[in-house]
Amino acid sequence: MNDAAFDLQRRIHAGIPLSRAINFWVTTLGDTVIEVEAPLAPNINVHGTGFAGSLYALGILTAWGLCSHLIHQAELAADLVEA
Repeated sequence: MNDAAFDLQRRIHAGIPLSRAINFWVTTLGDTVIEVEAPLAPNINVHGTGFAGSLYALGILTAWGLCSHLIHQAELAADLVEA
């Protein structure tokens, strides 16, 4: 994990407590790419597969993370808010 990925990870965990509950991690962060992971164990459903709510959260956290990173890289004075 590079410094940018670690910083984004820290900001996500600080601002979005659910990310800690699903054990969300930014594993790779580049100029236009993000890779994340969340283990199955804390996100499992009764069928032994990924819980839909956790999968949705994983997707939204990933999209928010990359967009937030792009805003930061562009040095824009902006906040990213999901509506």
